[in-house]
Amino acid sequence: MKKLLFLCFLFVSACQTIGQGNYNIKGDTNDLPGWVSVFQTATSSTETTINILRPRLAELNYEVEGLGNQKIIKTVSGPHIHWKVDRIHIKDLSPQKKYRLNVRKKRGNRIIDWREFKSLNTDKKSAQFIVGSCMSDSHAFKHVRDRIWDRIQSHDVDFLLLLGDQVYVDDFDFVKRQKANEFDIWTRYIDSLRKIPLFQMRKLTPVFAVWDDHDFGTNDSDKNFKSKKAAEKIFTAFFGGENIKGVYESSKSGVFASFDGFGHRFLLMDNRYYREPSQKKAFGHWGKKQHQWFKEKLTQSQNPIWLANGNQFFAPATIITRKNGSKKQINESFYADHPEHFKTLMSDIKKAQSPVAFLSGDIHLSELVEVEKELLGYKTYEVTSSPLHSYIFRSKSGEQKFLNNPRRIIGHKDHNYILVESSKVEGRWNIKATSYGVTQDTPYFQKEFSIKK
Repeated sequence: MKKLLFLCFLFVSACQTIGQGNYNIKGDTNDLPGWVSVFQTATSSTETTINILRPRLAELNYEVEGLGNQKIIKTVSGPHIHWKVDRIHIKDLSPQKKYRLNVRKKRGNRIIDWREFKSLNTDKKSAQFIVGSCMSDSHAFKHVRDRIWDRIQSHDVDFLLLLGDQVYVDDFDFVKRQKANEFDIWTRYIDSLRKIPLFQMRKLTPVFAVWDDHDFGTNDSDKNFKSKKAAEKIFTAFFGGENIKGVYESSKSGVFASFDGFGHRFLLMDNRYYREPSQKKAFGHWGKKQHQWFKEKLTQSQNPIWLANGNQFFAPATIITRKNGSKKQINESFYADHPEHFKTLMSDIKKAQSPVAFLSGDIHLSELVEVEKELLGYKTYEVTSSPLHSYIFRSKSGEQKFLNNPRRIIGHKDHNYILVESSKVEGRWNIKATSYGVTQDTPYFQKEFSIKK
């Protein structure tokens, strides 16, 4: 019996030692990531922006090993909020090196958190990136969140494109729809972004993001949302970045931005800030000012263009009949909601020198859509990626599984993201899109295609 007890003691001790080794616990405190939440955003080969959510009274220093202390260039805070967002802009980087960001508490000069990061080799002629959307902070999806972000990090991609609903401001348990104020938006962003593993991971990955209706502030919202200025301030505090000449440019109002790298141009469009409630408006989806900016970026580019938007581009309206006999459209899209603007968009793209492919989220399923040659003069595609960890609208027996989309060539409804590999070779744009999730090791779907204008 004594021998058995001794063996049990050795086993427990070994397990404790392993656990302590894994988590690097030292004495009474630990250095696990998560004391602060960290967002690496606009990045080139020599510069990057990092935004840090920290307790409002904490006096912190940010140092990059080998580059010294980094100046805080901006701090953003809100009413009665216990957190602030600091921004640092790090220069003189090399894409061949790895860096360590130390977060030091001034009192005691001790490191309370640290992260690894790199710049981007934007001179490469191919890009590998992940597209995702719809990231609920509900406890119901915690098991999905943890597993899906572990899998995402295993790919070691160049960057992430997040296309909306990173935060559900108007979660029914917290904020009434159409009622969110600045305090509500701040609170819901902090609730959510403190839980999502991406922002607590030791290794940072550059994130380029736009919003959709829920992180703008309310379901199916438009330019008349009362708290849109507060929403803009808060979104850009977390996901915004400093402009980098020739690489990254952000808007002065709204949250649209452009990113040039890897032989591509990425245009991330804001489908909420200027959005018109009327379908008949000439520039109803993006507004005239944003569309003009888009047109300039389109015509200036010599490289393939990925055009990204929160909701879909090419989907028709899906109409359901309610129990009372009334009709309801249950999806949003550029084509269905603003047909006049859509015609202008197609005309401008058709005239451009560079080919365009499309990225979107929103619909809580992922799909690839083939756009016929007759529309733009060449065959192209839309990649829709949704949701990462949010609601799956499961169909009942006899009901249609997917939303209406006659252009769909493949799709899957589950928690997932899409890994995109994109390169231009000998005048042809080659793309591979692969959907991954957490219920199986193999992809949900994979498709390779080429675009030639």
